[in-house]
Amino acid sequence: MLRLLPNFSNRLVSSGYCTFLMLLLTCAAQAQTAEVTISGQLTETETGETIIGATVAVPELNAGTSSNAYGFYSLSVPKSDEALRLVFSYVGSQTQERTIIPNQ
Repeated sequence: MLRLLPNFSNRLVSSGYCTFLMLLLTCAAQAQTAEVTISGQLTETETGETIIGATVAVPELNAGTSSNAYGFYSLSVPKSDEALRLVFSYVGSQTQERTIIPNQ
């Protein structure tokens, strides 16, 4: 049977110590992680029409987004000196890749 220690947990929550600790850890994590926003507009090469709903992915980070009704996309990634691949895909089109270095 699992035994809980109600007095200990109640003291931490009621004193605000737990809240302060979570806030401190969150601020420390955000201070160490600088991010860069990658954005652009996807258009058809021949016609110049915007591409709506295309997928833009960064496989190394398991991150991605899709283009909006005007073909624009925006994605935040950690600032780094290592190259990342941007993979652009759209139904009926060939997948394209571009390599970027997100420290610039």
